[in-house]
Order: sequence, then C-alpha cells, then structure tokens
Amino acid sequence: MKLAPSLRPLGVLIGLCAGLTLTYPREASTAEAPPEVSKDGLRLKTHTKQRVVYVKPGATFNQYNRVMILDCYVEMQNGWQQNYNANVAGGDPSREVSSDDVQRIRGSLAGEFKKVFTTELQKGGYQVTNTPAADVL
Repeated sequence: MKLAPSLRPLGVLIGLCAGLTLTYPREASTAEAPPEVSKDGLRLKTHTKQRVVYVKPGATFNQYNRVMILDCYVEMQNGWQQNYNANVAGGDPSREVSSDDVQRIRGSLAGEFKKVFTTELQKGGYQVTNTPAADVL
C-alpha cells in the first residue's frame, strides 16, 4: 500500500497498531512455525519488522487521515479493594478505599492514559480527533 507523503506517518502508526494487536501469542513455542491463517481468518504477513503479524486480506487504510482514541478501560484486580482495606488501611476507616474511590481511580487512570496517548500521537504528527468520521481510524 502506498500512501501520500503527508499520510506516511499514519501508515507507520497503523503498522505499529497492527503489530501490537495482531501479533502471535507469546505462549506459542518459538520452535513452532505460526499458522498461515489465524482462527479468525487473518493471514500471516511475512517480511515485517515485527516477529509475527496477521492481517485481514484486502484490508486498506487509505481512507484514514485522522486518529480517534477510544476511552481506555481500567479494571482493578479481583479483590483489590478488599485486600487494600484489610492489609493496607489496617482497620483505619479514614484510610479505607470506598467503591466511589475505586470508580474515581478508574476514571482518573483512564483519563491519564488517553491524555498520554493523545500527546504522544500528536508529537508524532498525527491529527487526533474526538469525533468519528469516515476518515477517522
């Protein structure tokens, strides 16, 4: 796929995202050759800088000029609040974490992740938007 010079950074971003999201699972043995087709129909792409990349046949990204970052999902480990309150707060009600605190922490972390992703993409020359459109990835 050839992109106009102004869109080449977007192609690099797309390649990076594909490499991060579609790489072969780490659990697979390095001695095993990856399958040519994934269980969901993606094809193995050879000659990439990433170890293993799968792509959807015929997929193109020519229509994208901007990037939209969805809200990040943040989840606490199962039992985190109870463990914190039992082991760290030590029975001191003023140090305990409430369910409202957990929601606030999750929201704050999600906002920080989105802010960092946006800043880093913009530093790389990508136009970041909050509005979906036909030209937005």
